[in-house]
Amino acid sequence: MLALPGAIILFCTARAADVALLGDRTAIGLGVRLQQLTVLRFFAPVLLTSASVSCVGSLGFVGLMAPHMARFVLRGGQVSLLCGSALIGALLVLATDTLGRLAFAPLQIPAGIVIALVGCPFFVVLLWRRRDAL
Repeated sequence: MLALPGAIILFCTARAADVALLGDRTAIGLGVRLQQLTVLRFFAPVLLTSASVSCVGSLGFVGLMAPHMARFVLRGGQVSLLCGSALIGALLVLATDTLGRLAFAPLQIPAGIVIALVGCPFFVVLLWRRRDAL
């Protein structure tokens, strides 16, 4: 039940978030309430993350990787990034689960472990590429 309100909030605030990317003054001039937008866009992912972790445990780690991958692959607004993140996340879980089942057959490695093995180097590379911005 937590995921639905979070998803609705993200989709309903997507256009305002696109306008906010133009800068604070421009967004305020175009009627975007930045403080309200910031609060909503902060708490919606909290709802989505809590729902995913309560259902699937550490597989929610995919929710941290998929948006970064989507932004790297896709160009466009918030709606395309939200849909792209969902698709990339689903494909990532499918690929890691398949890899965990086939890598050491007949033994199976849980998908959460494979995702952690993929995710750790991914975030190290991501931080390394943005080290000057930190």
